[in-house]
Amino acid sequence: MTPRDRLVDLNFEAVAEHYSGRLAYLPGFFAKAAEIFELSKSSTVVDLGCGTGAVSLGFAPYCKSVVAVDRSPNMMAHWPERPGNLRFVLADLNAETVDLRARADLVAIGMAVHFFDKKKLIPLLDAVATPSVLICGTTISERTPWFGAFSRSRKRYGTVETPLDLFGEACFSGTGWSPGRSLRVTARQRFSVRDLLSHALSYPTSLDGILRNKDGFERDLETSLTPYFETPNHVVGAVITWGFEYQRPQART
Repeated sequence: MTPRDRLVDLNFEAVAEHYSGRLAYLPGFFAKAAEIFELSKSSTVVDLGCGTGAVSLGFAPYCKSVVAVDRSPNMMAHWPERPGNLRFVLADLNAETVDLRARADLVAIGMAVHFFDKKKLIPLLDAVATPSVLICGTTISERTPWFGAFSRSRKRYGTVETPLDLFGEACFSGTGWSPGRSLRVTARQRFSVRDLLSHALSYPTSLDGILRNKDGFERDLETSLTPYFETPNHVVGAVITWGFEYQRPQART
């Protein structure tokens, strides 16, 4: 079984209620992306692997409509809001041919491209005729001094999914789709031990192991992070919201 196959088998129904612990997209990212991709009130954005809606909700104010696609009913049930220009599609993009009945001005994939089978994804992109795909996400910088300690604590209670095709290089390799524009927003954020506990619980590879001994994980995390506290019981780290474009192959003449 390949690493991607193991990821695809993960249970996202159980982790949906913990997705609020995920890092939020930093302010200004979606406005900047909307400007770069020239979105307007006539544009349609398709969000593949929408989860609890961070990307769909981020783009909704800048376009006419958003088509949000996910295989998990529970993920869709945990959206914090549902704007009027949103349409849900419940579908497993790796298991079936999906007719989204949309033409997309932009397809966005937030922290999910490593779950998709490229043999299914590329025909879907052709079907919606999108000129661009934006792979995006928010992560704690690996250069943050305490990031290694945090990752080791998670690994003791589950797995840390490395290396992953987070930025889509493997997915789009050999497809004719080419890297295009990129954007990046950075900020320093303050985290408590509880903040990072909630963040770890939002990953299905960590969820079961942590829930079996939540108090033990919290103690382990506090012990690991104490040397890095900048204020009582808090660490400060660099957070990056990033986006990488892949552009449709030029039509052959």
